[in-house]
Amino acid sequence: MLNNTENTTLATEVNLTELDPNAAYGLDATQNNSESIAYFTGGFGADYFTFDGSYDVTIYSGNGNIDYGFGYQDTLDLSHISVEQVVGFSLVNINGGGEIFNVGNGDRAFDYLELADGSEILFEGLDQVVFSNQTIDLTVDPNDPGFSQQWGLHMMGVHNVWGITAGSNSVLIGVQDTGLAIDNFGNYHQDIKTNTLTLTGNTKDDFYREAGANSYSKTSSHGTAVQGIIAANSNNGSGIAGINWGSDVANLDVLDGNLEDLTSAQATQLMIDQAASQGQNLVINMSFGVESFGATNHPNHAELEQVVAANPNTLFVIAAGNSGNLGQEGIASPAILAQAYDNVIAVGASWGYQNEFGSATEPGTRIEYDGYWGSQYGAGLTLMGPSEVITTDAFPDSGFGYSPAFNGTSAATPNVTGVASLVWSANSNLTAADIKQILSETATDLGQAGYDIFHGHGFVNADAAVRRAIALKVTNSNNFFGNSLAAPLVNFSFEEVVTLPETNSSQSVVSSSTEPNLEVINHFGNEITTSLFDYEAAGMGEVIELNPALHPELVADVLAA
Repeated sequence: MLNNTENTTLATEVNLTELDPNAAYGLDATQNNSESIAYFTGGFGADYFTFDGSYDVTIYSGNGNIDYGFGYQDTLDLSHISVEQVVGFSLVNINGGGEIFNVGNGDRAFDYLELADGSEILFEGLDQVVFSNQTIDLTVDPNDPGFSQQWGLHMMGVHNVWGITAGSNSVLIGVQDTGLAIDNFGNYHQDIKTNTLTLTGNTKDDFYREAGANSYSKTSSHGTAVQGIIAANSNNGSGIAGINWGSDVANLDVLDGNLEDLTSAQATQLMIDQAASQGQNLVINMSFGVESFGATNHPNHAELEQVVAANPNTLFVIAAGNSGNLGQEGIASPAILAQAYDNVIAVGASWGYQNEFGSATEPGTRIEYDGYWGSQYGAGLTLMGPSEVITTDAFPDSGFGYSPAFNGTSAATPNVTGVASLVWSANSNLTAADIKQILSETATDLGQAGYDIFHGHGFVNADAAVRRAIALKVTNSNNFFGNSLAAPLVNFSFEEVVTLPETNSSQSVVSSSTEPNLEVINHFGNEITTSLFDYEAAGMGEVIELNPALHPELVADVLAA
C-alpha cells in the first residue's frame, strides 16, 4: 500500500544545537531565517525516506509501521553516505539525548545526526538508518514468537518506544474487569505478568477452569485478554509481548456478578491507596460501560465519578462503547466523564489492514459493522486505538490460549492504557492531565482535520508521545497545561509550505489484500472470541460479541434475540 507522505518545508527561527542529556534545553528563539528546514511524515505503513541533502535541517517522522511484522522497515536511506561522514550522533534516551524540536504540536526529543557538510538530520519513529557501510537498527524486537502478529503494537510505534522505556516501577497499572482466568491449580495464564497484585484476593475469574472442574457461563476470559494486551510476559521466548514490561499491575474483579466483586469506585480507591503507598502514578483501565447516548453522566457511575473528581492525578482510560453501529451520537458511561475531567480518556476502536472477517480495511478507520457492532462516537471521545488484535485468553475445555482477534473498544482501551503507562514511565513528574494532553496532541490525525467526534484527536502514537514526555522533562516545563489543548512551548510560523520531490515519498511495501490471516499460536478448540462490554448496569445482561467466522449460527441467534 502506498503511503502518501506529507512533505512540508519550514522556514523558522530555530538554531539547532546538539543536546547535552544532563542539561535542560529549550529552543533558541532568535529571529533567524537563514536555515532551510524540511519536515517529512510517514503513514501507518512502512515508509522509505531518501535523504538528498537539499536542506540545512531535515526532519523525519515514521509515524508507526503496521507492516513491521512482515519484515518491512520505516527506513531512512543514507546509502550514499558512509558512517565516517557522521560528525555528530545522539539518540534519545530516558534522561534526554537527541535534539528538542517543535514541528507544530509541542516540543519533542528527536534522534539526531550531523554530517560532515553541516547537514543536520532529526528523526523519530524510524526502524532503521541505512548507510553505505552500516545499518543502524533502532527498534527492540522481543523474542516472543507472536510479536510479529501484533500489528497493533507496530502501528502505534511501541517497538520504537522500547528503546527508550519499557515501563518502570514508578507507575502502577490498574485493571478493573472480570478478573483473571485460573486453572484447576489456581494458576494464571502462563503469559500473564507474574507481578500482578491481587490487593483483596478477588482477582480470580472463577468462571474459567479446566474441563470438569466447574460449570461455565461465558466463553472466554475478558479480563485475561485485556491484561495480556497491557502486560503479557515479554521477551520470554513464548506467547506474545505486552506493551509494558516493567510496571506492576493490580487486577480487581468488578464485573460478571461474582459474590465478592467490588464496585468500580471501591476498586479504584484500593488501587489509589496501593499506588500512594508505593509513591507510584496510577493509570486504570476500564474496558466496560453502559449505553448513555447524549448524556453527560449516568446514575450507575455516580459513586465512581466522585472518586474520579477527588483524585485528579489518577488517570482513567475507558472504553467508549460498542453501539456505534446504531447511528446514534454519544459515548458510553463512564467514558462520558472524559467530557468533564482532564484525567479521563475515552477510547474508540480502529481497524488495521483487515477486519476479523478477513475483509480488507483502511488502517485507522473507525470500526463499524452493519448489524454487528461499532465503535461509539460523540463529545468526549479522546483517542483511537487498535482493536481485533491477538492477546492472551482462556476457554472452557481447551484452557489457556490466545484470541486471534479480541475485539470491541474493550481491546482498543488497553492498548491506549499501555501506551499511557510508558509515557508516564518516561517522565514521572507529569500529571494525569498532562498524559491525556500529550497523547492527544501527538496522536495521528484521522478523519477531518483536527478534533472530530468520530476519531477524537486521532490514533495514539506511542513514540511521539514518549518523546514529548522526554522533551518536557529535560526542559523542566511539565506544568504548562491548561484545561484545553495547550499552545506549543515555542511558536513558529510555517512561512513556506511546498511539496517536496517524489523521491522522498513512501515506498510501496505491501497490499492489504495480500496480508495473511493471523496464525494462532496455540490450539484453541472451538472457542468463541468475546469482548464483554457491559455488566455493571443494573438489569442488563452480559453483552457478548461473537466471532461470526467461527460460529455463524450462534451469531445469527444473538442478533435475532
